[in-house]
Amino acid sequence: MQIGEALRLMRVLNDLTQKELSNELDISDSYVSEVERGNREPSLSVVKKYAEYFGLPVSSILLFAETVSDVDDAQDSKGRKAVSQRLLQLMRLAAGDKGDQ
Repeated sequence: MQIGEALRLMRVLNDLTQKELSNELDISDSYVSEVERGNREPSLSVVKKYAEYFGLPVSSILLFAETVSDVDDAQDSKGRKAVSQRLLQLMRLAAGDKGDQ
C-alpha cells in the first residue's frame, strides 16, 4: 500500500505545503515528509487526522491508497490498471508534478 503517496497527493491537490499541513494536523513537518517519501508508515491516528481535516472517511483514504498501489502492481488487470494510471496522471498533473517525491 502506498499510503504516503496518496497522502502527498491529497496535500498537494489542496495547495498545502508540508509545513502548513503539519501545523494543521499538529504533527511535525519531518514526520509528514517521511510518510510522503515512504520512509515511514503513518499511524492510524494520523490517518484519522488527515480524514478529519480533508472531510473524508478513513476508508476513502485507504481505498485511494490502494488505487495508488494498484497502479504499480503488475498483478492488476490491464483495464483497471490503465484507468488507475490515467486517474493518477491527471491528479499528478493537477498537483503540478510527475509523481516525484
